Amino acid sequence: MKKNLIRLAMIAFAIYISVQLFNYIKLSQVEANVTRVNPQIDKIISINSNGHWREWYQPYTLVVEIKDEQYQIWVNESGEVEGIEKQTTKRAEK
Repeated sequence: MKKNLIRLAMIAFAIYISVQLFNYIKLSQVEANVTRVNPQIDKIISINSNGHWREWYQPYTLVVEIKDEQYQIWVNESGEVEGIEKQTTKRAEK
């Protein structure tokens, strides 16, 4: 009984790590595509996925810095900007 519980916990942990690794790789690919397609972006401050796990289309939201001004942009997986909005106040950087 105890062995089965340990095996189940190890499988659950492996699945959790796999999902986290997949998300990290996906966000890193989107970040690389955004900087490649949009060279005018000086700095990417944050990146988030608006979609849910395994959705066919996942938009991404980024807060970027362009010429000392912050913008929130929406991009697709290939890094193409679909929307942009200027930030009125600067966010505190971590």
